[in-house]
Amino acid sequence: MIPESETDPVRAAGLRFHCENCRHELEAPLACAGVEGPCPVCGTIVRAPLAAALATGPPIGEVPVAELAQDRSALRDCSPHRGLLMERAAERGGAASDRLRGRGAALVWGILALGGAAAWLTSFRQSDALAPPPELSRQVVDRMQQVDRQRDEAVQAARSTLEALRGAADAVAAADMMLPGSAAGPELRFPCLPGVGPDDFEFIQARRIPGTDRFLMLFEIAADPPLVVPVEQTAGGTKVHGWALAQQQGGQLGPFLRSQGPGEGVFYVLLRPATPPQAAERRREHADLATFQWLALEPAFPADAAAPCLVCLNPDSPAGAIFAARLHDPSLLPAVVQLSWRQPRESGSALELRSFQPNAWSRH
Repeated sequence: MIPESETDPVRAAGLRFHCENCRHELEAPLACAGVEGPCPVCGTIVRAPLAAALATGPPIGEVPVAELAQDRSALRDCSPHRGLLMERAAERGGAASDRLRGRGAALVWGILALGGAAAWLTSFRQSDALAPPPELSRQVVDRMQQVDRQRDEAVQAARSTLEALRGAADAVAAADMMLPGSAAGPELRFPCLPGVGPDDFEFIQARRIPGTDRFLMLFEIAADPPLVVPVEQTAGGTKVHGWALAQQQGGQLGPFLRSQGPGEGVFYVLLRPATPPQAAERRREHADLATFQWLALEPAFPADAAAPCLVCLNPDSPAGAIFAARLHDPSLLPAVVQLSWRQPRESGSALELRSFQPNAWSRH
């Protein structure tokens, strides 16, 4: 049996070589010279170098096939006992050395060495290679806990802002609680949240705004129909999306989509690519827009009461470039967009997506 001690002379006379792929240092007993096996670090099949000592190995006698299979199974299932199979084969060889020599013995030795090398190389320092650095694991856990704390703080701040907004009587009182300019439009009615109590705010979700430690949160407010209010952490504090509230209060999206006439507006919507049959049909109907993309548009809020529709998009426009970056995701994606009715020369009116408005809502 090959001893386990690194100081044993037989162990010290073993093979030392490197994986050709990852350059990890490997060791193998002399019996494994010329045998292939997987590198325990990268999995690349490597061959142990040939050694002259292989030719002088102990003679091996005739071993029944069933016993050979049993020996190989034992080594495969008990990889820590790397010398077990070699020892048992050598003992049998000594007792039956007068029965088989030469080519038959070399074949048996090769089979035994192959089984031993595969089990040994697979188990060699595998735990050391796969174990993640403890300091890295700690950093990941700490970062996850930090993000959780930041999200909880953001949700609490958003609730406080919505509570304060309930008492705002006009645009002046609400200005500090909303995104800049979103409280001044004539579409937003005050009080913004009539009849809403302190327990009528239901948190839906929070998403971190890319490239920042701030969050965009959605709350549902008990109403008929329900209102969905985006609340955003900004550099100036937690702000409500007043335009989203105005769009729902006035049901603005539905009438605009049904107007089929001149006009434009900025709306919160959900978008995804139109299906190929839908796009093909629209291109047949609108010959002037054959080079345009067609997108499926749906209302973003229950209170919009608008039917889904198709809108066209010039792929060569800045808006087309932005949407192209989203094509890997076929799901409905939120966005704040400028919509405009256009009248092609030869076909009927078509609704065009002219631009994406810079907004945290559009970045998810």
